[in-house]
Amino acid sequence: MIKLTDITKVYGKGSNAFQALRDIDLEIGKGEFVAIMGASGSGKSTLMNILGVLDTPTSGQYFFNSESVEGFRDSKLADFRNMTVGFVFQRFNLLNNMSVFENVALPARYAGLRDIKSKVAESLGTVGIEDKQKNMANELSGGEMQRVAMARALIMSPSIIMADEPTGNLDSKTGVEIMELIAGLHRKGHTIILVTHDRYVANYADRILEIKDGVIVKDYERSKEL
Repeated sequence: MIKLTDITKVYGKGSNAFQALRDIDLEIGKGEFVAIMGASGSGKSTLMNILGVLDTPTSGQYFFNSESVEGFRDSKLADFRNMTVGFVFQRFNLLNNMSVFENVALPARYAGLRDIKSKVAESLGTVGIEDKQKNMANELSGGEMQRVAMARALIMSPSIIMADEPTGNLDSKTGVEIMELIAGLHRKGHTIILVTHDRYVANYADRILEIKDGVIVKDYERSKEL
């Protein structure tokens, strides 16, 4: 499904250059639940951004279903981000001047889909917050906002969910609830790629990658490591 070969990412030039990723080789199969774990500044979010085509590598190749992502036209890249991948972020990235319904509906409106009302209801129902459709985003608790963000990520029925520190702004109890939702999505067949610095959160995954100074230093199946 996903294959990275010799991926390097450098920010800046000359004496100010910083190498965020170094010669990354990685394959992620359909239906896997992979956690990318590392300290702040390790390169894990940079790797996530490249996987989600939110950023481009300085060198190396990215293949999705055996097709080079480098060859994607702008329209295909946009479709990839809107339809193939559902993104969940630490800071939720909701628009506070919009209702829950409007926030969740955004990807579907962008794609020009019909019957948006039923799709929003279905997505909100999946995350257990269908009764909040008319609320403004800034009226919600942190856990509710993350559920709305997950509903927005799900509305296009993506095959991949990418979650960058999804529990980072939540208390421990709410964090567990969100991780149980993500684990449930995996059981339904979604490929999950999760970035975290938290070992407890990483242990929800079947496979854990540990990254340090832009290099994957460990790649193992959780059940075999514990």
